[in-house]
Amino acid sequence: MSKNNNKSYTDLYVRGSIAGLVIGFLAAYFYAKAADENGNDKGISSSDFVKLGLAILGIVRQVTELGTGPSKK
Repeated sequence: MSKNNNKSYTDLYVRGSIAGLVIGFLAAYFYAKAADENGNDKGISSSDFVKLGLAILGIVRQVTELGTGPSKK
């Protein structure tokens, strides 16, 4: 790896981390706000947590596919 390539990876990791932090914070904020408005203080059930985890894995897969470039079909 060249020094310039390491810098671009570092920038990518920093920007991705900041985007993840902001998205995670907003998701928690909106969840807490909706739960408070609806009187739901039970938290997330196990089945909902699994569904959420699978949805996040799907998003990570889509982001990974962005890095592969256009398909050669």
